[in-house]
Amino acid sequence: MQALATPSRVRLLYALRDAELSVSELAEAIGVTPAAASQQLRILRHLRLVASRRDGQSIRYRLHDEHARALLDEIRNHVE
Repeated sequence: MQALATPSRVRLLYALRDAELSVSELAEAIGVTPAAASQQLRILRHLRLVASRRDGQSIRYRLHDEHARALLDEIRNHVE
């Protein structure tokens, strides 16, 4: 699955599992630059795993739906 092809995308998805965050918050949470986080978020939006909404001048990101959250839970259960 393309969404899981890079560790930074997986970390972004898990960071969004329980919270709606901005690009800068996500970048800080997973230890990448805001530009790198933004590039990965673009891919995740295209794959419809992440959704966004405008909040003033910033954009907030969240998991697209409960199916994405369930997928992350299943991945974690399988790995553990």
